[in-house]
Amino acid sequence: MGFRSRVNLRLRTPTWRDAHRNPARRSVAPSRGRGQSLVEFAIVLPVMLAFLGLALDFSRVFQAWITLESATRDAAELVATDASTAVEAQQLAQRVVCLQAQNVPGFQPSSSPAPTDVERCLAPAVVVVSFDVSSEAPGASTGFPLGTATIESRLLFRPLLIYPFIGPTGTWTVVSRSTFSIIQGRQ
Repeated sequence: MGFRSRVNLRLRTPTWRDAHRNPARRSVAPSRGRGQSLVEFAIVLPVMLAFLGLALDFSRVFQAWITLESATRDAAELVATDASTAVEAQQLAQRVVCLQAQNVPGFQPSSSPAPTDVERCLAPAVVVVSFDVSSEAPGASTGFPLGTATIESRLLFRPLLIYPFIGPTGTWTVVSRSTFSIIQGRQ
């Protein structure tokens, strides 16, 4: 009876793990993977940067709109409560909106010396759309007239990036309008 030995000569193809275990046996596959990743990154990077820019611009315009909305509402309340003439109404509205919107992108102070440069700002534009003090309205009297004011504020907003859907000027106009009525002089 003869003794036979069996030798298993099965050859194995190197895998990616083998190439990292033994640096001398590196295969071509990892360099292809790196090249592919680099190409994918180059394709995806502009899209990701565009989304980042859009998110930044959206947050900036949202912050500007919220601030302008609050400033316009406060101006309408102050004008309806305290103003007695249209000139006084315009001055009060301008002062309130400018003071509250001084940190908004697009704010422009006037050329007056400080601190009136902020109080009489050039942007946002503030308009008293309507102002009325009536002693004949329901609930009003000559001692306690009804004050009603409608204020509109406009601000040109320039985004950080240029977007094709904005238009030729490259700006958005943020508009806020608020109306307030109150019986003046009562506490």
